[in-house]
Amino acid sequence: MNNAIFSLFQEVINAARNGRYMFGNGAMWYIVDGFGSKVMINTVEGTKTMVPNYQGTPVTDHATADSLEQFLAQTDASDWNQTTMPYYTARDIVAQAAQKNELLFTNGGQWYINSHGTVIMVELGMMVNENGRQMARVNAASLHAAWKYRRFNGEATRATVDGDTKKYLGIFN
Repeated sequence: MNNAIFSLFQEVINAARNGRYMFGNGAMWYIVDGFGSKVMINTVEGTKTMVPNYQGTPVTDHATADSLEQFLAQTDASDWNQTTMPYYTARDIVAQAAQKNELLFTNGGQWYINSHGTVIMVELGMMVNENGRQMARVNAASLHAAWKYRRFNGEATRATVDGDTKKYLGIFN
């Protein structure tokens, strides 16, 4: 599932929880969007179409919202995009996340960071050599994979960084 389709599912869930849901059949969902317009969302094709003449009445429907969240929780979201960057740049990203309390989890080698609605995993435990340069792997989760990570691993608990690790990361305050 790509980010656009995941976002459409989230829009339907929010509408159902907030009294803006009208009808759905598993593929097409009729809601009132956040601007007050009647729209039809097709989660198979990933489209959103204005339907101003649709004759539905907006309601709250927690059962639909819960059902869609269960579907998203069970749907594969293994779409992480991997890249590399200079090791010390990646280490600086981890240090900044630690200072901003954005670290979700670390085992010392992998650092999961909450970054603008998604999750980034920086691998500092193993360097990759690319043309003689020290590189680190950086993985960015899709919106769906990030949602699943935060939902099932918790976002309330944050990783703590001890004094030795702060020195290693170059954090001096």
